[in-house]
Amino acid sequence: MLRLRFFPGLVVGILLGLPLGVIVAVLLFPSHSDTGATTAEIVELSRRLADSQRDKEALNRQIDEFSTLAERMKASFSELERRFKSMEEELGHGGQVPPTATIAPSAPAR
Repeated sequence: MLRLRFFPGLVVGILLGLPLGVIVAVLLFPSHSDTGATTAEIVELSRRLADSQRDKEALNRQIDEFSTLAERMKASFSELERRFKSMEEELGHGGQVPPTATIAPSAPAR
């Protein structure tokens, strides 16, 4: 007889206890996922990523401009070197420095 009252009570307790336990747990321990804060963080990170990409593109353009300028300067210096060598050959020095006049030491004053 005890067995007939125990098992139905156990089943009713489980059927009522589990849903009530879940409800109490949800009310006492709410989830910490704030969708508003997460959305704001995503927007901020997206904005920062776009800014970084724009900065990267600007720096790549500056690098391209600098390399073009460096190539032009290299070509200009090569042209100057060629012109100076041709001028030296025209003067007949062949790369030697012409002798300069030396100043004789003056006699000491008496």
